[in-house]
Amino acid sequence: MSSYAEIVITPRELKLHRIINKKIVVKRKRTILIEGKILDRKSNPIDGAIIAIKKIDYNYKPYKAIDIAYAISNKHGEYAIVLEKLYNINYKIKVYEPQIKLLNQK
Repeated sequence: MSSYAEIVITPRELKLHRIINKKIVVKRKRTILIEGKILDRKSNPIDGAIIAIKKIDYNYKPYKAIDIAYAISNKHGEYAIVLEKLYNINYKIKVYEPQIKLLNQK
């Protein structure tokens, strides 16, 4: 489920008031957004880099490392992943070079 809120400002409100106060309440999410940018040594973005995220769970002895998400960077080197926020959990991010040659690359 996603949280969503909407307000409507009528033309009458805009015409009658210089300042309009509206209240929006959005339910707190239990997710986190991990985003980043993959660059080479010359600060050029890397298209198609693979980003792997592992959950490191210290509730076990020895700890458990479990793959939970993957992403591929876009032509600007950017990626974003939404994960469930968990307690007593660390996240480990590994980045791998592109594994296939993209069609638009020569």
